[in-house]
This record gives sequence, C-alpha cells and structure tokens, in this order.
Amino acid sequence: MPRPGRSRKVNLVLRDALRSFLTEPRVPDPPARVWWDWALVAVLLPVILMEGVLAEDLAWRPLSIAVAFALLPLLLWRRTHPLRTVVAAFGLLTVVDLASLVLGEDGRGLDATIFVVLLFYAVFRWGSGRHAVVGLAVPVPAVLLTGFDDDVAASTLVAGALFLLLVAAVGISVRYADKARRRGMDQIGCSSGSSWPGSSTTRSPTTYRRSPSALRPGGSSAPPTRMPPSTP
Repeated sequence: MPRPGRSRKVNLVLRDALRSFLTEPRVPDPPARVWWDWALVAVLLPVILMEGVLAEDLAWRPLSIAVAFALLPLLLWRRTHPLRTVVAAFGLLTVVDLASLVLGEDGRGLDATIFVVLLFYAVFRWGSGRHAVVGLAVPVPAVLLTGFDDDVAASTLVAGALFLLLVAAVGISVRYADKARRRGMDQIGCSSGSSWPGSSTTRSPTTYRRSPSALRPGGSSAPPTRMPPSTP
C-alpha cells in the first residue's frame, strides 16, 4: 500500500508540472516557412491526386480530393499559427465525418491526409501551454465520430488515439529539448562575453548570447542576439 505522504508528494509534483506547462508561452520567433515545407507540399500534391484517381471504393471521390487539397496549405502556417491550423483541419474533417454519418454514406477520405498529424504536432512544439491543452481536445469529435463506423474496429480507434498522444509527447519532448539547447548556448555566450577586455556589460545568462564577432572597434559591443529555435 502506498504511503499517504508519498502520494501527496507525487500529486504536488504533477500539479506543479501541469501548472508550469499551462503558463508556458509560445516559442519565440518560430520559423515561418523553410524550403522543406514547400518540398513537402510539392510532393503531397501529386500523391493526393494519384490516390484520389486510383483508389478503389472511394464513395465521395471529388469531395475527398477537394478536402485533401484544402488541408494542404495549412502546413505552411503550422508554426506561426499552430492552434488555428489544427482547428481548421480537424474541424473540416469532423464536418465531413458528420455529413457521412447523417447521409449514411462511406465518407472515408484519402490516406494521404495523414499529414494533418504534423499540424497536431505543431501545437505542442510551437504553441503555448494553453493552446496545447485546447489542441489536445480538437481531434476528439473526429475520433468519436469514427467510432460510429461499423467497419472501424475498436482496437483501431484506440490505436489511433494512442498515436495522437504519442505525437503530442514527441512535440513536447522536442520543444523542451530545444529550449534546453538554447538556454545552454545563451549561458555559454554570456560566460565567454563577460571575460573580454573592454566589455562592461553585465547580463543574466537567460535569453541572449554574444559572439566575439559582434564586438565593435574600440571595445563597444553590438546589441545581443537571440538564439533562434531549431526546426522542425
């Protein structure tokens, strides 16, 4: 039987961790779009078109292709607007699932739309803590509506939910790993900058770093630069 004191301590740790995560701000200065974002979109375009044309037993073929094409541009804004993109994506998928349930049709879409998990990942990687909590609930209606499909086994539904939780965990892990990396680089930069002759600047090793190349002639130094976050 667990000790009451130990259980209370675990509850306090979990509560403090949750409170800290909820107050977590968005990642500062996320990269808007990089070259592999455009490459991903360029690769997915023909994949969606080929699957839409060649897939068998696709009841709503034109609609499935249109929905996939409508979701694709959201990849380009997933870092700068993570919550909006995931709400738009899963909101559209929920509407399609609801319409198929009401009409009694098989509204199963294209397998290529699996790329929406990148939008779900981006909420936990780039959004604030409160946005992450909201983003965690966004796919719930789509998952529940999938459960009404007789062709979908309960084990498949559970596996899909666990997969989304895994994606969220990966996003949080990458987020904190990058945060620790930037904090370490800031501390190294501040430590090396404080020992240069002619430098009278005193800073706490939290946010900024200074490189030797940033020093100006005469001993004056350039403004500190912020460490950019890494992608993806």
